[in-house]
Amino acid sequence: MTHVDPLICLGTWNVREGVAPEGSPGDAILDDIERLLARHPVDILALQEVPFEDDHSAFAREAGRRAGLPYCLLHRLSPGMHRRGGSGLALLGRVPFTNAERHVLPNPGLTHGGMRTFDKGLLIADADLGFARVVVASAHMVPFRRFAREASDPEFTHIWERAAKEIGRRPIGRAFVAGDLNTTRRDLLGLPLSATHATGVDTILYGGQARMRSTGQFRNASDHPFCVAEFALA
Repeated sequence: MTHVDPLICLGTWNVREGVAPEGSPGDAILDDIERLLARHPVDILALQEVPFEDDHSAFAREAGRRAGLPYCLLHRLSPGMHRRGGSGLALLGRVPFTNAERHVLPNPGLTHGGMRTFDKGLLIADADLGFARVVVASAHMVPFRRFAREASDPEFTHIWERAAKEIGRRPIGRAFVAGDLNTTRRDLLGLPLSATHATGVDTILYGGQARMRSTGQFRNASDHPFCVAEFALA
């Protein structure tokens, strides 16, 4: 009998706090979530720049409902940039999450042109898919270039090291780090992870027990693509 490795599909999406560019309908990003997830269903969806009301996010709950992902974890990080309220991370899944950890990474305190760096961080959890347990993280890093800096500048090494430390506490072979790294440098975490997308700031990093089968990027009403990938698990 031929052995078939189990499959898992993950997506990542910076949703721009649910605010589409000027001129787009108010629910354009939610509509895109519904449209694209119907065509490209996932087991787990990592979101960045999720809008918050206090410690809750009606946007994330509605996104999960439209995407058929009923389980939701949230991590509020900072004030909103595109709308009133807060901004942060979410993990949406078709199965429950366990052992959730919420981390705020060191803020470098950069300023430039009237802007300042907001807190960024990680939302990490385990997910039992029935055939396998995996580690998933939604990640958002500082947009260094917006402050005329590079993510690889030595003075920011401690930020990447802190992120790597928190992710590396869990089995890395079946770990998936999905998010907006705000750099094309996939090596800065220093972990044994491969990348689904070599260009752009959005990607899914995956451990050695996963083998990528397919991947895609899809433009939408946000200023970031929806990135999706399917993996076989050893």
